[in-house]
Amino acid sequence: MATAWPAVIARLLVLMPNLPGWSQMGVFDGHPVTADPTLDYITVGYTPADDHAGSFVPVRNGDGESTDESGDVRCHLACQAGDTDLSAVRARAFGYVEPLRKALHDDQTLGGTLSANATLNLAADVMQVQDSNGVALGLLLIIRYTTETP
Repeated sequence: MATAWPAVIARLLVLMPNLPGWSQMGVFDGHPVTADPTLDYITVGYTPADDHAGSFVPVRNGDGESTDESGDVRCHLACQAGDTDLSAVRARAFGYVEPLRKALHDDQTLGGTLSANATLNLAADVMQVQDSNGVALGLLLIIRYTTETP
């Protein structure tokens, strides 16, 4: 029994940089490995809010030959500004969410990574920060999936 979780992360890392409007978005596999990330970036399989990259739960089907898997991948989408215009940063962050939401909605198999009867959905927690460095908005994105695995 193979889990789909690593393949889901791999596919997200290919999908995200190619989404409409994401050309200036830095996409990182896990924690950013640079001291100078772009003003807008997303980490896939890492969030500063907790130390969980995601989860998966395989459950054996009644047919004895396949497994249903439910899982999630946690991501952190961050937008920053050196000023105090939180509404502009918020609009920029949510401007990134819509193409991702649409891509997941329109392709429930994630480019064939998941089974034909798979489901995908996106949930988010919103974090807003304002301090002497300016404003920032972080979205803790949770990409949930269900799929059948061999």
